[in-house]
Amino acid sequence: MRRILMILMVLTAGYGMVEAQKMKKPKLSAAEAAWKNGEFATAKEIVDNAIIHEKTKEDSKSWFLRGLVYASMDTTGMDEGDISVARESFMKARELKGSGGENFISTGGFPLPQSQVETNYWAFYVNAGIDAFQQDNTEGALEAFTKSSILVPDSIAGNYYAGLAAISLEKNDIAYNNFKTYTDAGGTEIDAYTRLAFLMANDRDDKEGALAFIRKSMEKFPGNKDLQDWEFRLLFDLNMVDDAIAALKRQIEAEPTNPELYFNLAVMYEKLEDMDQAKSSYEKALEVDPDYFNALFNLGVMYRNKLVDLATERNNLGISKEDLAKEKELVKQIEVSSKEALPFWEKAREMKPEDRTTLETLQYIYVQLKDYDKAEEVQNKMKELGFSEEGN
Repeated sequence: MRRILMILMVLTAGYGMVEAQKMKKPKLSAAEAAWKNGEFATAKEIVDNAIIHEKTKEDSKSWFLRGLVYASMDTTGMDEGDISVARESFMKARELKGSGGENFISTGGFPLPQSQVETNYWAFYVNAGIDAFQQDNTEGALEAFTKSSILVPDSIAGNYYAGLAAISLEKNDIAYNNFKTYTDAGGTEIDAYTRLAFLMANDRDDKEGALAFIRKSMEKFPGNKDLQDWEFRLLFDLNMVDDAIAALKRQIEAEPTNPELYFNLAVMYEKLEDMDQAKSSYEKALEVDPDYFNALFNLGVMYRNKLVDLATERNNLGISKEDLAKEKELVKQIEVSSKEALPFWEKAREMKPEDRTTLETLQYIYVQLKDYDKAEEVQNKMKELGFSEEGN
């Protein structure tokens, strides 16, 4: 019995010693020294105790040192490093320090305020992300930029680059959040605004929201061409034709020598089935740039469609006296229409000599004009290019 009591006394004494050690006040100076010596595991043990110890848990320095330790462990690749814990610690240190207060750490004989320390770590991650990008390590870039934005959530550069990396990796939800934070913070890279609009319109199927966002952005950056283009694109997708036409006309006033604007205007008029205005707008695009292929092609299509309608009407005629008279009239109209269409399609062939639609249309026009030699030449060219009559 006496032996058992002795054992219990020893165990109790040992337990008391452990409890005494646990209750011992952590030395923040020791944590700081360990951190400076790169002994991060030792520093971590001290600061983790400091933030829960009764006498140090409300000390701003405890939390500041904890932020330093966890950030340093993360930047050096240690498993126990965690930039989120560092951020949380830095924020708690600021809260305890009060408005305008700063913690300092001495490095190389110079005292650095907490604000500069946080900036330095943020810059480390931004630079690491840029380096990873340059080495085509997009995953690494995204990780680094994400850490920079964790450390400084409203970081303009960090969120922008993280968004670019996320887009490259098709991580659209991450990209959306980064670009939204960037634009909300007043970033000036228009690319971020248009990419966010794209994600809203396509990834989240919110074209109305994307249009509202673009229009708000246009107020912030008046006259920006990329935003204007996106406004038109969204109006087009939403079938808001009248608004799209009005937007294009405003753009044309600012850029009267931009053929693409006249081309887009023509497309809008075609949607309204106002073919005269469409034709005039295509012609204006070609007046500005005679080699603007899209306008040339679409204008050629308008002439071709007119020709096909006339030819179809002729082919559907019967053999009555009235039909025969009508046929003579249509033959003349077909010849006139063929000659009107021909220059557009011949120029289209000059610009894109292997375009299948162009070659097929040219052959059709030559047949209508009874220029069978040229029709055969075009047919042979299509065979040479592997364009079979069945469309394979």
